[in-house]
This record gives sequence, structure tokens and C-alpha cells, in this order.
Amino acid sequence: MKNYLFNLLQTYKELGVDFLIPHFFSAQRQIVADQQTNIKDSLQPQFENDYAQDEKDLKLLQQEVENCKSCELYRSKTHYVFGEGKIYPDLMFIGEAPGKTEDQTGRPFVGEAGQLLEKLIIKIGYKREDVYIANIVKCRPPGNRTPTAIEAKTCLGHLQKQIAIIKPKVIVTLGNVALNYLLNTHLQITKARGRVYEYQCSGLKNPLAKKTIPVVSTYHPAFLVREKRKDELLKLKWQMLSDVQLALQELKKLCR
Repeated sequence: MKNYLFNLLQTYKELGVDFLIPHFFSAQRQIVADQQTNIKDSLQPQFENDYAQDEKDLKLLQQEVENCKSCELYRSKTHYVFGEGKIYPDLMFIGEAPGKTEDQTGRPFVGEAGQLLEKLIIKIGYKREDVYIANIVKCRPPGNRTPTAIEAKTCLGHLQKQIAIIKPKVIVTLGNVALNYLLNTHLQITKARGRVYEYQCSGLKNPLAKKTIPVVSTYHPAFLVREKRKDELLKLKWQMLSDVQLALQELKKLCR
């Protein structure tokens, strides 16, 4: 059996298959969705009230962000990039900062790296609109440089409020910057990936709301875009898929 699986995977690799996801995960996602629907139906009136309030709070937060001048990045940006997606998503993806295309459109992860991320999201049985996507900072740093500590820490409060409102079940951080500022750590992604961490929620209005969220870290898609060695790129894609599968396993645990 091991030889068979190895040969099968080797064949896929030679064919240039970017991602391989077992049908198992699509089935598991349907089970999770059914469980969530049952819970939602049993608490429908309260759910609708909470959702309407959170939707309102999210719009107010977006207005707050779009009037923010707390750091110098607002001077050089074209658009604020607030984030987008579903409230109460299974998964929230958090990157570093908007790039050139994101700055031009006001939407997160729509450039080449975003296309790779969206491809991964589809491979695990979701659509882009099923998840939530945001960044540590809401304005593009000039020349796509890494945000400074002052810029990241200044903008982090907006992201923390965003997380408290949308209430993702599992967070996937993309790259070193997102991981380290969200969790206040100093880890390298090569050592941090493949593990589950916890994000301590702040600013929750509902005292019964979940106060910790599982966090899984993986590479930033832009890192893969810059990799020109085919064998290394394929390895990175498999590792990234493995990390997201770990996030799905955490999601499954939450719905037991």
C-alpha cells in the first residue's frame, strides 16, 4: 500500500499537479455545514439579531479604518484595503499587507499571490466568499516593503476588532509578519508551520462568545510566486496544502 501511494503521488508530481485534496475533506466540510445549520436553526431569532448587529459593527469599523491617519501609510496609499468575506466564517486568512493590485482595487489578495490563495481555497472545497480575508495592515507600504513595527502595531487594533466581529472558527496566518504580530511572537514560518496555536480574542461584546481561536500558520502565497525552482515550488505547495488541512482538522474538532 505504501509503495502504491508513493508511486501515485510521484505520478501526480510528474504530471505537474499543484494540489491534491482527498474527497474526504469535501465530505467533512458538508458534515460541518450540516451541524452548523442545525445549530443556527435552533437559535434562529438570536442568530439573526447577533448577525445584524455584527454586520452593522463591521461597517462602522470599516468607516473607522477608512478615516484612519494613525501612521504615515495613509499618505501614500491609493485605497484602504479593509478585508472582505463572510461573517462567522469557518476560516479566516490573514496576510501581511496589501500589494500593488490590492492598493489599486481596495480588495485583499487579488494579485498573483491572491490567485494562488484562491486556488487553494477552492481545492479544499470552499469558495472565496465562504471565507474571510484580511491583512495585518490596511494600507500598502511603499514599494511593497515589509510594514514597520510601528505601522503593524498601530493597525493591529483594527484587525483585532475585525476578528471579534466576524468570529472565525479557525485562523490561517500567511507568512512571518501575520503570524508574529497576531500572536506577539518571534517565530520563523519554517519552524512554526505544522502546529496549532491559540489567538486570545479581545473586544468581545458577548460574554458567552468563544475567547480563543485556533491558529495555523503557513507560507505567504507571494513567497511561492517568487520561487522559480519547479521542484521546490511543488514542495512548498504540498506543505501549504498540508497546513490548511491541519486547519480543517481543527475545524472538525470544534464541530464534534
